[in-house]
Amino acid sequence: MGAFPRSWWRAPAALRAGFAIAAAGLAVGGILLSLSIGHYDDAIDQHRRAAQRVEQPDELRADAIDAADRAAVAFLTVSGGTSSPHLEALLSESTPGSRNRLRRQAASFAQALGPGKAVSAGSVSAAGLVSLSPNEAVVAVAAKATVGTGRGSGDERRDYRLTVSLRWSGNQWRVFDLAFVV
Repeated sequence: MGAFPRSWWRAPAALRAGFAIAAAGLAVGGILLSLSIGHYDDAIDQHRRAAQRVEQPDELRADAIDAADRAAVAFLTVSGGTSSPHLEALLSESTPGSRNRLRRQAASFAQALGPGKAVSAGSVSAAGLVSLSPNEAVVAVAAKATVGTGRGSGDERRDYRLTVSLRWSGNQWRVFDLAFVV
């Protein structure tokens, strides 16, 4: 009869079943508790990382503005009506859902430059934060692009105003929207 005392086997079957159910319930409860503690720890870590970003607002602000500056320059730098390495860098630093939209916007911008071998070299004149939260930022960018044939003569300077919307992903700001402001 094993490890149980003889009196155990004499107990009514309903009592033995009740003890077995209680033991199983305690085991399942322990498993669920350990899973919920693990989830709770992950949630606390996520909130702690967000709080650390909020506690460093100057650094967070500067990182958002730098990311928007890079995005604007990459978007406005086009050569020969094709995408440039700058644009590919922008696409690699954007959120997965926004890549196709940004690619289409860049193609429209290249078409707007005019036919032929137009070249556009973008630069940022000024940038400022419109809004900032631990996970999202919007930056207004005043940019200019020198548009021409690439030979220097007859180049035209064009001014642009853009808003760059960013989301915090991983350990960096990623572009999820870039729009011209009229």
